[in-house]
Amino acid sequence: QLLRASADCSQIEIGDGRLRVVVSEKALPRILPTLVSIGRRLAEPLDVKSRLLHNARRDAKPAVRLFNLLVLSREHPGDPATLEALRGACTDESLKVRVRAAIELGEEGHDILLEILETSWDDASRALAVLHLGGKLSVKSVKSILSRALRKGAPQTARACLEALAHRGAPA
Repeated sequence: QLLRASADCSQIEIGDGRLRVVVSEKALPRILPTLVSIGRRLAEPLDVKSRLLHNARRDAKPAVRLFNLLVLSREHPGDPATLEALRGACTDESLKVRVRAAIELGEEGHDILLEILETSWDDASRALAVLHLGGKLSVKSVKSILSRALRKGAPQTARACLEALAHRGAPA
């Protein structure tokens, strides 16, 4: 509607709770219904949480889904709707979304991170999984992941493994 209105208005400004336009008298009858509709939409109460949930579940772009999930996690941690969205995102088609959703779920997401370590060869995702599983992985598992990372040329995963081993002290 704003794009449509901008074709007939020489200036549109939204601010201080007002919609201000500069429009010719000739165009006013044609554009007035659109301007009234825009004003009504802007006056509606905004349910940000519902929009975030909707975008996290249904947006076509993985980066948008991920951003919305992260905002939900930060602004509504522990909320049942947020947890449901995070659980749903653990099956997202995007590996980045799945990894971050599992991380945000904490202990509940550890199985997803383990699955990613076993099935994926995306270096960045595997590295995040190793970093967040940290002490939950045995030294033997970390060494095995490190060995495979070195063979496959996955430097981020290898570095994450080395960091995990470094935090184990002398035995590692």
